[in-house]
Amino acid sequence: MRQTLISTAIAAVLGLSAAAQAATVPVLINPDAGGADPTINVGSLDWNVGNSIAVADPGKNVNNLTATDQFTVFAHAALQGFNNAGGSPIGGLSLNSAYEWTFVSKFRETLDAIVGPTTYQSINDPNAVFQIWVSPVDSDSLKGNNFQNGTMILSASQAVGNGFFTATTPNPLTSLCGAGQTPDASGVCTAVLDGFGANDYAGYITEVGQGSTTITGTVDTIDSNYFPGLKTGDAITLQFTTQQNLNYQQQNPSSCFWDPAGAYFVGAGNGIAGAPCTSAVGDGGTIGVFGFTQGTGTGVFGYAGAIPPGGIPVPGNVGVMAKAAAAGTALWVDGRTRFSRSGRSAVSSGKTYKDVPVPGGVSSASQIIATATKYVSGTYVQAAVYRSSTVIRVYLNKKATTTVYFAWIVLN
Repeated sequence: MRQTLISTAIAAVLGLSAAAQAATVPVLINPDAGGADPTINVGSLDWNVGNSIAVADPGKNVNNLTATDQFTVFAHAALQGFNNAGGSPIGGLSLNSAYEWTFVSKFRETLDAIVGPTTYQSINDPNAVFQIWVSPVDSDSLKGNNFQNGTMILSASQAVGNGFFTATTPNPLTSLCGAGQTPDASGVCTAVLDGFGANDYAGYITEVGQGSTTITGTVDTIDSNYFPGLKTGDAITLQFTTQQNLNYQQQNPSSCFWDPAGAYFVGAGNGIAGAPCTSAVGDGGTIGVFGFTQGTGTGVFGYAGAIPPGGIPVPGNVGVMAKAAAAGTALWVDGRTRFSRSGRSAVSSGKTYKDVPVPGGVSSASQIIATATKYVSGTYVQAAVYRSSTVIRVYLNKKATTTVYFAWIVLN
C-alpha cells in the first residue's frame, strides 16, 4: 500500500536546442571542462536508469487521487554517456571513471484523467527545478545521495509537458500476472519493489506498471566551461523524455531523495546503511508512512471516517495530525508514550514553588498541568503557571515540610 509516496525507476534522454528551433541540435560539450577529455559534438545526453518519486500534497494520498489533484515529482540519475547527432554513443571518454554527470529535478504534476488502469498527467510549473552537476564519481542510487554535489553546470525551470502511467493488470483469459507477480484486491499486478540484484527491501511490495513523460524547460544558467559557445542569457530549451517502470528491475530503489529546497527526505526508506535521510529498517518507505514538509503542510495526516465533500483542511507546519469524524477515534495509543515537554521534578523542603525549564519553550497560551506524585498530608499542587518563554512555575498550597515530587506536562 502506498501512502504519500510512489517511487519509480526512470530511464531518460535529454537534449538542448535554441529557442527558435523545433528539434534538438548538436551542442559542443567539454565533459571535464578542460581536462583530459576533448570537446565533443553532442546530440543528446543518455542517462542511466535512475529514480523518481511522486509526493502527494498534504491531506492527499497518491493511491487515491482524483482529476485536478496535484503532486510533486522528484528525480535523480547519473549520466551513462553522450550520444552524437545520430544517437550513437561517443566513446573514448573518462566519464564515470574520472568524473560523473548527474541531475536532480523537482516539478509539479496535475492528474488530468484516470482511464481504467492508466493515469494521464500534465506539467505546467514555472517554478520547476532541473539541475545538472559534475563531480567525482560518488553518486549512489541505493542510498539516494550525491546527485547534487560538485559543480552545478546547468539549471532550468518553467517545465511544460505531459505523461502517463499504466498499471499492469492480470491477463483477462487466465487472470494471472507475469512471473513473480501477484494480483491484488484492486485488480493490479504487484511484485517486490526491488527486483534488481539482491533485494534490499525485503517485504516491500509495489504495483507493476510502465509510463512515459516528456518535459520541455527553459535553461536559466549554463556553465560555458562545459558548454563552449553557450552562456547564461542565451535562449536555450531543454527537452527531457523519461520512461518509468515499476517494479525496479534495472536499478536499486533509492532510500533517500534530495529536495532542491535544501534537504534530503525519505524515499524507499528501510534504513539503508549510510543513507543521508533518517529512516529505520522496515520503516516501509513508499509502502509505510513517512511525512515530509518544508513548513507549509502536514507531514503525516490520519483521518478516521468518511471524507466530507471538499476534502479535509490540514494545518501548516505540523509533523503529525490525527483527526476523526464524530464516531471515530483520532488517536489510539496502545503502549508507552513519551513527550519531550513533560517530566518529573520536586519542590524542596521549606519552599512553596519550583521553576522548571521547558524544552521548546512555553507561552502564556500554553496549557500547563502538574500533579503531586508523593502524598504529603495537607500539601498539594495549587497551580502550574507560565513564568517566562522557557520556564513554568509549579506552586504548592503551602511551604513544603519535606520534598514534594510532582509530574508536569505542557501542551501547545
